[in-house]
Amino acid sequence: MRTGRAALAGILATVMVAVAPAPAAPAQEAEPEPAPHAAPRWFNDAKLGFFIHWGPYSVPAYAPETGGARDGSFRYAEWYWYEMNHPGSATHRHHAEKYGTGFPYDRFIEQWKPDRFDPREWLDLFVDGGAKYFVLTSKHHDGVALWDSETTGRDTVQLGPHRDVVSELFTAAEKYPLKKGLYYSLAEWYHPKGGWVPPRGHSLEEGPVNPYTGEPVPYTGYTPVNDDVMDHQYPQMVELVEKFDPDIMWCDIGIHVPNNSEAFVDYYFEQAANRPRPKDVTVNDRCGNEHADFTTPEYETQADIDPAKWEATRGIGHSFGYNAEEGPEDYLSSEDLVESFVDIVSKNGNLLLNIGPKADGSIPEIQAERVRELGAWLKINGEAIYGSTYWSHAEDEYSNVPVRYTERDGNLYVTALAWPGEELTLSGDLPLAASSRITLLGSDGASLPWQREDGRVRITMPERGESATTSRYAYTFKIATPGLRAPLHTGLDLPGQPEPGEPIPATVTITNPGRHDAPATRVRLAAPDGWSVEPARVNQPPLRPGETRTVRFTVTPPRGAPPAHYRLTADVAAGNVVYQPAGSILLTDLVRVLQPEKLTDLTIAGAGVRPYVDRNWALTEVPDELTGAVLVPGANDDKRIQPGAMSVVDGRARVAGGDVTLAGTGHEWADYDLELTVRPTTRGAGWVFRAPDRRNGYLWQLYPGTGLTPHVQRDGTFTRLAGTIPLDVVAGRDHRVRMELRGPLIRTFVDGMLVDEREDGTFAEGTVGFREAANETAEFDDVRVTDPAGQVLLADDFSAGTGQWDNDTFADYLVFDLRRDATVYVAFDERGAPERDDWWPDWLAELGFERTGLTVGTDDPGGARLVVHRAELPAGRITLGPNGATTGSSSSYVTFVTEP
Repeated sequence: MRTGRAALAGILATVMVAVAPAPAAPAQEAEPEPAPHAAPRWFNDAKLGFFIHWGPYSVPAYAPETGGARDGSFRYAEWYWYEMNHPGSATHRHHAEKYGTGFPYDRFIEQWKPDRFDPREWLDLFVDGGAKYFVLTSKHHDGVALWDSETTGRDTVQLGPHRDVVSELFTAAEKYPLKKGLYYSLAEWYHPKGGWVPPRGHSLEEGPVNPYTGEPVPYTGYTPVNDDVMDHQYPQMVELVEKFDPDIMWCDIGIHVPNNSEAFVDYYFEQAANRPRPKDVTVNDRCGNEHADFTTPEYETQADIDPAKWEATRGIGHSFGYNAEEGPEDYLSSEDLVESFVDIVSKNGNLLLNIGPKADGSIPEIQAERVRELGAWLKINGEAIYGSTYWSHAEDEYSNVPVRYTERDGNLYVTALAWPGEELTLSGDLPLAASSRITLLGSDGASLPWQREDGRVRITMPERGESATTSRYAYTFKIATPGLRAPLHTGLDLPGQPEPGEPIPATVTITNPGRHDAPATRVRLAAPDGWSVEPARVNQPPLRPGETRTVRFTVTPPRGAPPAHYRLTADVAAGNVVYQPAGSILLTDLVRVLQPEKLTDLTIAGAGVRPYVDRNWALTEVPDELTGAVLVPGANDDKRIQPGAMSVVDGRARVAGGDVTLAGTGHEWADYDLELTVRPTTRGAGWVFRAPDRRNGYLWQLYPGTGLTPHVQRDGTFTRLAGTIPLDVVAGRDHRVRMELRGPLIRTFVDGMLVDEREDGTFAEGTVGFREAANETAEFDDVRVTDPAGQVLLADDFSAGTGQWDNDTFADYLVFDLRRDATVYVAFDERGAPERDDWWPDWLAELGFERTGLTVGTDDPGGARLVVHRAELPAGRITLGPNGATTGSSSSYVTFVTEP
C-alpha cells in the first residue's frame, strides 16, 4: 500500500522553494542570527536510551571474533552483507560453507519471520531498564526499510516480515512514558543509483553482485530513481517525520555520501516548532551537515567532562545486530555496565545502549538480564542520574576508591564504584556546612558522620557495611545542604614544578554553574608553617549565573626549605557553605620535566604514592634507596614504540588509524608553499601544515561528496576554523593540492583552482604532515615544500620509503633536565614481555642503565612488581625512550631521581 504521495510532494516543493534564491531587495539592517539549536532539556535529563538494531542481518546473526575485513573494523553482525562481499574474509567463507555460493543476501529478507515480535514486550523491557527514550533502526546500510516506504518496495511491508515495524512500535509506545527516536542510514551499500562501498567511495551505480561469481543479483524491491538523494534518501527522511513524528532523528553515514541534510534538518525543526502544540526535537551529529545537537562516540567514552552534550552508543556485547557467535564472556557484566553508565553521566553524556533482537523478534535473555539489572540499580540510585548535571570534576584523585560526581537541585552525589570499607575519603572541595547531611541511597536514610581537615573529607560508613544498602555494583552518597541552590565549582591551580627560590603563584577559581546569583565569597589560602601568603584574604562580590572569578595569591616558602612535597589548601566560604580545594607542590631544583606535559607533576617517592597519571595504583613497598627520591610519574598510553601511521604501498604513502605523521625535519619553517597529491577515502583525507608538533597545527581535510574543511589543532583537539567549502571531492580519486603560506595569509588551491583564502595567526611556523580518520586509510604522493624564493625544503615521491617522516607513534617518551649529576632509577613492570627473560628496551643499555636487585611493590590487582634499573647520569638534558613492552597487560615505567 502506498499513501500520502501528494503530501510528500508538497513538502519537497516547499523545501525547494525555501532554498531557491530570492529576488534582490532594498538594503536593510540585518536581523540577528538565531540561536543555534541545542539538545533539549528532556534529552539532557533523560541520560539513558535503548537502541534497537533489527533487520535481515538478524537471520544469519554472524560476525567473527576476528572482526571485519578492513583493518580495525568491529565485530558488527549488521555488516554481514558488506563482509560477505569481501573474498578472503571470515564472513565470506562462513556464508559459502553454511548457505552456499548461490545464496544472495536478499534471501535473508524472505527468511526473516518475526513471529515473536511483540512491541509491548520490548517497551516493557525499556521501562524496566530505566530508559527515558528509545531509537529504532528504521533502515540500515542494506537498504531494507522497516516501514511502508513510498520510494521503494524494499521494505518489511512488501517483503519478508510483511509488517510495518516502525508503525507497530511507535503506536504501542504512545501508552509508555518514552520519547521515540529513529535511526536512518543515509547510505546504502549496493543501491543501484548511489551505492556506498568503503573505501571505494559513494555514488556507485553498480548494484549488488554475487561475490563468488561476480554476476549481478537483484536489489530486491528496488524502484528505479533518477537521483538517489532527491528521489529516495531525502523523501524517506521526510516520510519518517510525517508518518511517525519522532522526537529524535539519529542519522548515520551522512558525512560520507551526498545528502540534502541541511534542508531536512531545517524542515524537521520547523515542523516541530510550528504546530499548535510545539515540541522539542533533536538531531545527532551524523547527518552530514554542519548541525549537531549532540555527538555520538561509538564504543568509546570521553576521558573527562565535555560541556558539549554527547551520547555514548554501544551494544551490550561487541555487536549492534544480534550475533549468535557471542557467548556470555562477550557481554558486559552488570557491574561493568553500571560503572560505565555512571562514568558517562558524570561527564555530561547519555548512554544509548543497544539491544539486538533475534530474527523472530525475541530479545536474548542475557541482554534482557543486563537491562533489568541496570534498571534495578536506577530504581535505587536514579535521583543521582535523571535530571542531573556534571560537577566541577567527574573523578576524584584523592578518593580511596574510584568515584564519580553528579549534581542535581543543589545536592551533590558521589557514586563509589567499589565499597569504600570503613571510610570514604574524598577531596576537600565538597560543598559542606554545619547543617549538611550525607546519606547512603538505598539505606535507612541515617546521616553518616563526616569531618573535613587538611583538604580532605572523610565519611564514616554504616556499621553494617555494604549490607546497609540494597544497591549493588555502585554505591551513591547524597550530600544535601539546606538552602544551597547549586554548588559552586572551585579549584586551586599550582605550578607542578615551581622555580627554586622564587615566589610561587597560586590561583583559586570560583564558578557559579547555577541559574541564580551565588552569595559573596571570602577566600583564603593556607600554607605550611613559615610560608608567607599574599594577600591574606580576598572578598568577592556575588557571582552571576555562569560567571567565573579568579583570585590570585603569591606564596613564598622560607629560604632553605628542604626538598619535599608541600600541601596548600584554599578556604572558599559562600554564606555558610565552605569549599576547600587543595593542591600540592614539590620543592626541588634537581630535576625539571620538559615533556610530556602530563608528567610534570612530580612527587616524593614513598608508600601510598600513586605512580601513574592514568591508573589508580599506589606504591606499597619502596626500597630505602628510593624512599624520598623525586618521582616522575608514568603514563600507560606511552607504553611502547609502535609502527607509525604511514606505510608505502605501490609507490604512495598510505596513512591510517587517525594519527598525525610529520616530516622529520623543518620545524622552523614559517612562510612556504606546500604541494601534494591527495587520494581520500570515504572518510576523507587530511594534510597538516605549520605544525610545531603532532598535537598542534593546521589540518585541512577533504571530505568526499562534501568539500574542504579547515581545522586547527590545539593540544590534540581539532576545531573547525570555518564551515565546509563545497568541492567535487571523490573517494579514490587523486586531487592535487597547493598551499601558499605568507604570514597570517593562507591560500588553498585544489586541482588548480583557488578554493579558500583566509588569515589566521594561531601558528606562525611548523612542519608538514598527514592525518587520516581512525579505521580508514588515505594515500598521498609527490610532496614538495619550497620557500617563497623557490628553494626546495622537502621533496618526496616515497620511492625510498618513509625515511623523511617521523613515523614512530611514540618516538620520545620522557625528556627532563638534571640541574646536577644524579642517580636515576627506572622501574619497569615485570610483565612487560613474559615470553622473554630479558626484554628491557635498548635505550637502557645505551644510557648506561643496569638492572639492580631492587623491586617496587604496588597494589595492582594482578600483583605486579616493578623491576628497578639504575644509572649515574650527568647534569644536562636526558631523553628516555618508550617502555618497549610487548604485552598490553604491562604498565609503563616510572622514574626516580636522587642525589648521587
